[in-house]
Amino acid sequence: MRIFKTLLFFLVFMFFFAACQSKKERWIFLSHTYQWGNNEKLDERIEAKDLSGYEMVLIGGDILGNTTQKESNLNYLKEQLNINYEKVLWAVGNHDTKSGNAHWIPKHTKRPLEYIYNHKNVIFQVFNASYVSEQKTGLPKSCKLIKNQINVLQSIADTIKQSSQFILLSHLAFWGDIDTTLKYYSNYDQSDRNQFNCSKHDNGHLGFRHTIWPILKEIKEKGVEVIVLAGDFGQKAKRYEWKDEVGIQYLGCGINNSILKNPNNIKKYKYIKNLNNEFLLEFEYNPKLRKLKWEFVPLKNYLSFIGAN
Repeated sequence: MRIFKTLLFFLVFMFFFAACQSKKERWIFLSHTYQWGNNEKLDERIEAKDLSGYEMVLIGGDILGNTTQKESNLNYLKEQLNINYEKVLWAVGNHDTKSGNAHWIPKHTKRPLEYIYNHKNVIFQVFNASYVSEQKTGLPKSCKLIKNQINVLQSIADTIKQSSQFILLSHLAFWGDIDTTLKYYSNYDQSDRNQFNCSKHDNGHLGFRHTIWPILKEIKEKGVEVIVLAGDFGQKAKRYEWKDEVGIQYLGCGINNSILKNPNNIKKYKYIKNLNNEFLLEFEYNPKLRKLKWEFVPLKNYLSFIGAN
């Protein structure tokens, strides 16, 4: 009888363990979440969204219209998006740092503006290109800070072994020299901006193809799924999905339609080209099978949402 009970306990334990291992996780990617005309508030749809069911929350920057204008904005974001929680990864954008108080972000998140995070065989590199923003950031304007991040990426490529996925999380979409159509999708094609003057290789070439892309290719050739995820979208296109010649996957989305609250804004900001319905990007990750899937999920129509609330 004792042997039977022991065996039964073992079988129940193994069943429970296998069930836990096969449990699928939900992740969500948000970007450009600010409310037009209010530097201190999220888009009302994001503010109302329940994020508690997501294991990971990935943020592609420009959370508020002027995130660091007031330190109280960071307290608001801790309440709304749990930015101080370790599984909320935030790649800062120009709207997050333009007031010159970028140091408030690490103070409240307890993490630097660029870092590596490992989650169940998935490695994330949170890439910060705000150092090269044309706007005031309060950050050191040094090429060394960009080069350091590229060196970190190279270190990952040199040492990565057991990981199933590598995700480069950025605000800027800076691969326009390998996808020439990117300029029709991203809010602003970043492929030839200053960050690549900071990463000139010995061959004299600049651009994503000759700086970051070769390192991502190294990671891909080790059998790791490589995804580049950026958030500077929404004004020209609501979603973006493209795979390059070696199988590296590029994804992006962003929201912008709170501009509709004030019709005068549409006339004023003529660079806003797309007011179609918007999307959030949701991921499904199976840690046991090490498989990652994603889909663009429609967001509620902005005017209908605020009209119903």
